[in-house]
Amino acid sequence: TLPQLIKDANIITISIGSEELFSKLRSTDLKENSNKLYEFIDSMINDYETLIKEIKRLNKNKIFIIGYYNPLTLNEDNKGELTRLFNYIDIKFKKLSSTYKIDYISIQNEFKNKPYYLPNKSSSFPSLEGYNYIANEIIKKLES
Repeated sequence: TLPQLIKDANIITISIGSEELFSKLRSTDLKENSNKLYEFIDSMINDYETLIKEIKRLNKNKIFIIGYYNPLTLNEDNKGELTRLFNYIDIKFKKLSSTYKIDYISIQNEFKNKPYYLPNKSSSFPSLEGYNYIANEIIKKLES
């Protein structure tokens, strides 16, 4: 069962909700409805917190949260708001990881600076290079 798998795990990585977030971003007018997006993010963070509490109840080993990256094209109309939004998410994850003494791996800046990590603008899934970057960041945390 899932609780038993969590209980037996040596390492747990969490990277969930990105498709819901990206879908919400694509379907929401950032200028008109940014408050709704922040409410949605707060709700996601609350769900993360519930999940982390349950995982920590079952398992005391290392937990990593993998941050979000922006898969949307930046332009003058959305650049500022998207940057603020992803910075807000980053701050929320950092606070969550500090509160529960888990590791947070922020990947937004690296993905922003390496467009080949997200080569297909119609998909929010990283390229092999993007996934390798994430894996290497986890390995670095494990080795430190």
